[in-house]
Amino acid sequence: MAVSLVDTYYRSNTAIFNMSIDKKPIKLISNQITSTVSTYTTLKVNVRDTLGNIVNNGTVIFTINGNSYTVNVKDGVAIKQVKLAKGTYECNATYFGENCYSNETYFNVVINKANVKLTAYKWISTTKEYTTLKIIVKDTLGNKINEGSVKFTIDGKTYKINVKNGIATKKLKLKKSKTYTYKATFSSANYNSKTVSSKVIVKPTKKFYTFKYGKLIGKISYKQYTDILNAYNNGKYKEISVNTGKYNTYKVPKYKNVKKKVWVYKKVLQYEDVWSSDWSDYTSYEYNIDKYWANGWTWYGSTTTKENGGHVYKYYSKFKKQVTKNVKVKNGYKYAKYQIRMVVSSTEGYNGFSIEFYDSHGGYLGGGLKNII
Repeated sequence: MAVSLVDTYYRSNTAIFNMSIDKKPIKLISNQITSTVSTYTTLKVNVRDTLGNIVNNGTVIFTINGNSYTVNVKDGVAIKQVKLAKGTYECNATYFGENCYSNETYFNVVINKANVKLTAYKWISTTKEYTTLKIIVKDTLGNKINEGSVKFTIDGKTYKINVKNGIATKKLKLKKSKTYTYKATFSSANYNSKTVSSKVIVKPTKKFYTFKYGKLIGKISYKQYTDILNAYNNGKYKEISVNTGKYNTYKVPKYKNVKKKVWVYKKVLQYEDVWSSDWSDYTSYEYNIDKYWANGWTWYGSTTTKENGGHVYKYYSKFKKQVTKNVKVKNGYKYAKYQIRMVVSSTEGYNGFSIEFYDSHGGYLGGGLKNII
């Protein structure tokens, strides 16, 4: 620091000396933190002086699990969010600032296993096709879990499958036609174990599969049947239309063309009066309608209209004449056959197929949901 003395009676002089400002001691306040692996863990310390006042400057370095994070102090608090695996950790928080002495504190961070949500898929197959056991593994926030394993138990056998991107699947062939119940148990170092169960329905392998609705019968091939099953198993819509080989008969009218005299009518504008907006003047227009006084037309009256609030007055003449035209008239009945088709589709939210019958005439003959369990 420099101080200068200036006076009119004395010589001016300058003195230079150092002055130190004492730093303030601070204290860091922290508590044990408990969290789970599925969520971010918030590391937090409060920074106060010895009188309990907020310290609003400086930085805090958090050191945990071999990693360090530097955070600015804001409103007396330093916060850092981190993701940690299951375990108990010691976290060091060290404060640095210009006006305050450095200080440090230690606190424990406890990370517990998290719960999971398992979704087991029901699968429908045949004795010839592979059956897929499938489990979706997510945390309670809906995020896919990419660790651990699932043990599938079915038909007295157990298969251990690692979870990849939230999914565990196992393909196998079940040769006996019946309904199987399988269990799936998830386990992981960071998540709590959980078990769910579902069903696998195995149908017999046939060359054709027959569906009935009342007296209506249709067949689909083995490949078409498995295509529908695969669509159902994967939550997709699939529709197959097949010819049943049957016909629906309709009694329909027949028509013939005959020449018949009919009246043709015309309304023809003959003249109009158009008044000005203030009704002080008007203009008349007359139109040539001579062709309607000849050529077989007969005048049979007139009509008038008012438009635009009465400012436009129109006079029409009405004419008519007889002409000969070809007209369709009913000429008995005939019987027509229309091919019957069966439409089979996978139906979301239902354990079966939608079966509907139509004819090529566009008629809906009936249908419904066919349970395939």
